Amino acid sequence: MLNVKDNLADSSLLDLFWGEDLFCSVFKKLFFRELNRLISLVDFAEFEEKWRALESKIAKQEVVKLLSRKGYLSDELRQKLALKRFSKEAIEHAISFGQKGGYVNDDVEIERIVRGALRKGKGPQAVLHQLKQKRVSEALIKEVRAPLFEQEKHALEEWVRKKYGAIDFPDRIQRQKIIGQLMRRGFSSEAIFSTLNRFEDWH
Repeated sequence: MLNVKDNLADSSLLDLFWGEDLFCSVFKKLFFRELNRLISLVDFAEFEEKWRALESKIAKQEVVKLLSRKGYLSDELRQKLALKRFSKEAIEHAISFGQKGGYVNDDVEIERIVRGALRKGKGPQAVLHQLKQKRVSEALIKEVRAPLFEQEKHALEEWVRKKYGAIDFPDRIQRQKIIGQLMRRGFSSEAIFSTLNRFEDWH
């Protein structure tokens, strides 16, 4: 029979025991109201089946709630669900549910991340670093790399026009300062010098 106890080390958790054996620990606010339907079960196989269905349902709800606030890559969702103590099986069911419904799409999310970063004046190296921090696979990063560098000069021109349009570029000190800023934003030196030279011509 199921026994539910407060976790002594963490008040946000509940410990679920089957008899005297610890079955798992779960987040109280996610499962507390749902556990009543399992309390009366006396057969472990039936309990385990119903528990898996319940955990999967709540994991799916958590994915929908997370995605209602912002976009996430599938691995980011896995990390967040793991922190909520969901089992690997429940996590994968929830991710698969999101993918089938079109809510979880790594290609679309990566495109959104890249587009947003370029709009904020970040260069290719900074964008690639951001994707690596989000643990995007090397295969997906490789797909993004070439088109990202193809867009570099256009993105850089737009940022220079927006950010530095009123600056006197022939001034050596100002020019060196801007070059340093742009390199820290992840743009290549080739794209920077090319763009600044063209910008002087526009003036």
